[in-house]
Amino acid sequence: MKVEITEKVENPLLQRAEIKFRVDHSGGPTPKRLDVRAQLASQLGVPEEFVVIDKLASMYGRQMASGIARVYGSREGLEELEPKYLLTRGL
Repeated sequence: MKVEITEKVENPLLQRAEIKFRVDHSGGPTPKRLDVRAQLASQLGVPEEFVVIDKLASMYGRQMASGIARVYGSREGLEELEPKYLLTRGL
């Protein structure tokens, strides 16, 4: 599995970065959100718990998935802005 960040936009008002990414998962199923989150966190140099994956979807007929993630600077900002279902989905 290879994760490639295609776009990164800093949002200073909400104290987060908004990330668009692609995942090449040749020879395997769509990767789990936790695995993608770990890869993104290591690429960005932030703790895994500050990364929230909003969307992860495979492209029909291809071994590629695309997604949207948000990276926060603090746990308080993450809990204040993100919906509860996304926080529990990422556990």
